[in-house]
Amino acid sequence: MTLSPRDRRAVLLGGGTILLVVVYLYALSPWLASWSAARADVETAAINRAAADTDRARAAAILRQLGAYYGGGLATPLPPVAEVRVGFVKTVQELLKSNGLESKDLRSQPLQPIRETPGIGLVALEVECQGPVSSLMKTLAKLGQADRPIVVQRLRTEPDPQRPDQMRVSMTLATFAKLEATP
Repeated sequence: MTLSPRDRRAVLLGGGTILLVVVYLYALSPWLASWSAARADVETAAINRAAADTDRARAAAILRQLGAYYGGGLATPLPPVAEVRVGFVKTVQELLKSNGLESKDLRSQPLQPIRETPGIGLVALEVECQGPVSSLMKTLAKLGQADRPIVVQRLRTEPDPQRPDQMRVSMTLATFAKLEATP
């Protein structure tokens, strides 16, 4: 059986069309789908990166603002509890003495884990001291200049009946420490 030129063209055109469909279905279509997915991944990664950059910038701005109040101790890694307890007592004693407050009693308080931030705890110190109001104000103002962030959890003052120019001060100061991992 002989094919006429018209039939030959029809067979060649049909075969070429089938070949193009097969190439598209098994080669070109999967490649285009993976290319589209890769483009979407790149766009998502760019959006995530921009969001992370914004978050980092916002965190740095907050750290600068807090650093102005709480001092440079915010940028340093938190030491473990035992190291903080010793250093915190020394820091508080120096702070009181340098600002004219007479330290009467320093009592370490139980460690307070922070529920919202696992692995971090508050090391608190109950302080009983005495001095003029101006010394108390200087001490409170200089809390932000300490080598670590210091938080005033409680503050109570009362006039000294024997010395009218003096105030009795009872306050609880706290700082942050890294909790040791328990196995």
